[in-house]
Amino acid sequence: RSALHFQAPYAHAHGANAKPRLTPAVLLARGALLLLCHLRIRPWTLISNDWVCALTAPYARHCAWGGAALGGAAETWAHTLFLHLVHNLGQGYDGCLELPPATEPLAALHQLPAHLLAEGGRRLNLTRAALLCCNAWATVSEGYREELLRTATLAPLLRSFGLPFACPLGLPLEETRKQLSERGLYGELGRRRAKAELQSACFGSALDVPLVVFLGRITQQKGVHLLLECVPALLRACSGNVQLLVCGHACAADAYGARCARQISSLRSSYPQHFWASSLGRRFEDGRLVTAAADFGVMPSLFEPSGLVGEEFLAAGTPLVCADTGGMRDRVRAYDEVTRRGNGLLFTANVHQSLLAALERAAELYQSTEHYQALRAGAEAAARDVAETACRWECELQRLHMCLAARRSRSVPGEFSQNRN
Repeated sequence: RSALHFQAPYAHAHGANAKPRLTPAVLLARGALLLLCHLRIRPWTLISNDWVCALTAPYARHCAWGGAALGGAAETWAHTLFLHLVHNLGQGYDGCLELPPATEPLAALHQLPAHLLAEGGRRLNLTRAALLCCNAWATVSEGYREELLRTATLAPLLRSFGLPFACPLGLPLEETRKQLSERGLYGELGRRRAKAELQSACFGSALDVPLVVFLGRITQQKGVHLLLECVPALLRACSGNVQLLVCGHACAADAYGARCARQISSLRSSYPQHFWASSLGRRFEDGRLVTAAADFGVMPSLFEPSGLVGEEFLAAGTPLVCADTGGMRDRVRAYDEVTRRGNGLLFTANVHQSLLAALERAAELYQSTEHYQALRAGAEAAARDVAETACRWECELQRLHMCLAARRSRSVPGEFSQNRN
């Protein structure tokens, strides 16, 4: 029945029904722990990634749910480091489940102590349970860590830990650029070839105008509506000498996606030679071509913990126009025309006029060969290799184990599992 229970824990179609969202979180955590016990694997570290996996540490610390199948399991996990990785605590991604008055409390489903999940009233919070039971938490950028510690609903609980680890995402750069090269999409000639191919496919011909591309999910978090609202004014400001592409997927049941779909249809009809969007009903598949072809990648996110799509643009040497929020503020250095350093342009998140001004400046910089080539060089140099990310993670996990081993040596038997860094 995996197709039933694991179809999409983030799906908007569930609406206020908490049970379909809680069920995969329960099954995924329990199933992973039971499998490890069955295989007699004693993990050194278990990392739970976001709210769908958030119940892993709670189920390891509170084993009554497993009955005889988990006899002695509490001791099994006593020396395992549990770290909860927070990718996104925005609304809809935070593991917060509202229970309407007429529904069952779901205690029979999750079988965990009520104090771990209860957040007041009839609301359950899976991330809260993870934080109450893990040894440490981490996130994907220093900028997002600061936002969480300052403004998140769970900020008091997040601040109860020592300084959490924060490390940006990375890509296997050598492999990524090899794939681009094999398709003839890397380097200046490859970029021009990719751009001509994409323009011809979308607009019927290739023009020497800046090509601005959004690549990602069509959700409110991504701020796509801001970009769509800028299109007419940007075309007027640039005398029509710019083209924009929206390559993304929207959930049919999502009101925001439906709103964007209507705007996109209107823009395509009004500006067929300047605006194009992929079918929102299916996922856009050729991300490599898009990241190589774009003159600028645009990320108008209302909040952005890290931004893997941004890393893909940088890997292709494509500069970014992005909101100064979360991890993007860490990764993008605003271009300075005096020093000719920087890898993109920043604008104030969720501010229409700021995004419009940044896009207008991007179009101006494109007209200067020297400035635009400096921007591309900065973007390519800023790309992060996943090997660096992995090295930092390994060092942090070693540090945490040393701290916990020292604490365990000073603790009474059985206390270790509840200690945190």
